[in-house]
Amino acid sequence: MTVKEAFDAFFERFIRYNMEKNGHLPQAVYVKATDAEGMYISGSINEEGYAQWQPVPQKNAPDLSEMQEKLGFEINEQILQFFTSYFFIGISGRFGGWTCYIEGIRPNCDLSAVVRKSAENGDAGYMNGNYFCIGDAESESYGYGALYVNNDDTSVIAVDWDSIYDCGKEKPFSEFSTVVAGSLAELLSMLEPDC
Repeated sequence: MTVKEAFDAFFERFIRYNMEKNGHLPQAVYVKATDAEGMYISGSINEEGYAQWQPVPQKNAPDLSEMQEKLGFEINEQILQFFTSYFFIGISGRFGGWTCYIEGIRPNCDLSAVVRKSAENGDAGYMNGNYFCIGDAESESYGYGALYVNNDDTSVIAVDWDSIYDCGKEKPFSEFSTVVAGSLAELLSMLEPDC
């Protein structure tokens, strides 16, 4: 399954969950600067400033080959699909004992800057590889950590940066990370919406 197909399956569950639980599409704080591509539902803004929204397929995703040159490595196709398949506001869900919070990709963003920032949120030297930060995750047994996708195999891991900095990076990275899902497509295809 591709990440695009996994997104398709997740968003179908996400919309259905919100319709059944709340009687409407998901809501988020309305941000005029990102009101494009039909993501926000016209006329749905309430008194608190929340508007209904829906994920929108990206029509003309930019070429990220120049960004890959700047990063110094080729971005895995599955990760490229994560950044270029849909515009969406942050999502969350449950998977295998984890609650995962995935940052959105909003219309009118500089997608190259989003990808660069995501890649720079990892310490490639300490992490022994190229990772992209896509959000946060928590579980009762592990606690809270940043959510990363490994560019080599698209496995998804949680990283406890607070503990890493507390020990001064004197212990191996593996002591502060744990696998959340075998692949990004697996996480998205099995993620159960919870908000």
